[in-house]
Amino acid sequence: MAERADDLVRFQHPVAGFALALPPGWEAVRDPQPGVGMIALEPPDLGRFRTNLVVTVEDVGGLSFEDWQLGCDELLPRTLQDYQLLDLERLDDEAGPGVRRLAQHSAGGTCWVTLEQWVVLVGSTGVTLSATVETARYDAAADELATIAASLDVAPEVAA
Repeated sequence: MAERADDLVRFQHPVAGFALALPPGWEAVRDPQPGVGMIALEPPDLGRFRTNLVVTVEDVGGLSFEDWQLGCDELLPRTLQDYQLLDLERLDDEAGPGVRRLAQHSAGGTCWVTLEQWVVLVGSTGVTLSATVETARYDAAADELATIAASLDVAPEVAA
């Protein structure tokens, strides 16, 4: 992970309407699958889980923010092995309603990982930044992950 916020490199998605700062040397893949605007992976280190960032962009239709997030709260324990929610914080601001979620789960039985998500609803478009890091490394990575999350810029046209 980069040492300082000014070491970060801006990633701009030309269609999905979001941008964020990534650590230098990270591999970023745009649009790897429907609904996923970007996946970024730290450089490989043999034998170690690669910290990663995933930005999803989805039309939530007529769902309220609360209903959309209740669906997420039901889905995560069903899809992530040994999922444990640790913290859920409301983050409403000028961009729209939002939350920060902190959880941990097993990464396929190989190690425990910490998942930190920042979620915002802009119009009917839900944007989620998910950061996943080995739990043993989370404390050292938390400040930089928060800096990356703070750099997330969701353009108003994403709601169009």
